[in-house]
Amino acid sequence: MIQHEKAQARIQHECLRFDDKPLFEFNIQADAGTVQLYHDDHSCGPELIVHINPATMDSESRQEESRPLWDMSNFAAWFRYLSQDQATIFYFTRE
Repeated sequence: MIQHEKAQARIQHECLRFDDKPLFEFNIQADAGTVQLYHDDHSCGPELIVHINPATMDSESRQEESRPLWDMSNFAAWFRYLSQDQATIFYFTRE
């Protein structure tokens, strides 16, 4: 769902599914968002509270990070960890 305020658009909710089963959900409230991750069996995994700030995100990673930081500044390192651990991540990025 996308919310339009003034001249800006903002994503309020985003969900990633595979075979109609949840993998990832993002909901934004005020200036922070909650991320719900799911295990391989699609049961609820950890829930994270994030405040995504693209200006702080590193553009590259020299190592893997198993968890994202609250501001997602280590997104590249976290994505690297996910891609090393789960080949499925490449399936979603190719489409």
